[in-house]
Amino acid sequence: MFFVSKHEEIAVRTWNEELDVTALMAIAQCPDLEVLAMRSYCDRDGVVLLLVTNNPFKTTRLLERIGYHCHRKPVLLVGPLARRGWTPSLRAELEGSGIHVVYSYAHRTERGQHYIALKTEEDERALRVLEVSSTLQGAKHGLTRNRAGLPEELRQAAA
Repeated sequence: MFFVSKHEEIAVRTWNEELDVTALMAIAQCPDLEVLAMRSYCDRDGVVLLLVTNNPFKTTRLLERIGYHCHRKPVLLVGPLARRGWTPSLRAELEGSGIHVVYSYAHRTERGQHYIALKTEEDERALRVLEVSSTLQGAKHGLTRNRAGLPEELRQAAA
């Protein structure tokens, strides 16, 4: 069973790519911390590692204690999902409801579960849309997706 909830994303500023690996190694040393979603990118000031964990407060304290600069902000988290491939449909569903998705990223945990982090301009409204999402209802009932992003069972029924 998956959930849709508001979570805190931690933006970890590093100055080189080796340091983002060090940050993940520090988190891995804490067995009670689990990374649910992760993405990194480079900008003119260095590398930014985006993390959603099961305990953002403890994760932030840990990373700041070893010298990282961290900033937390709200995101929506969907998961755990049995498989990947739901992000484009969720983004389209939110955009179709007039909600701008600033960015999103998907991640597969060490346990093989898939999570999607979504940053929108209207998180409360997006949360309500996702709670009744037809895409997520398909995920709940195990519908598979084809390359066009349509549930395979619906595509076959329409043919």
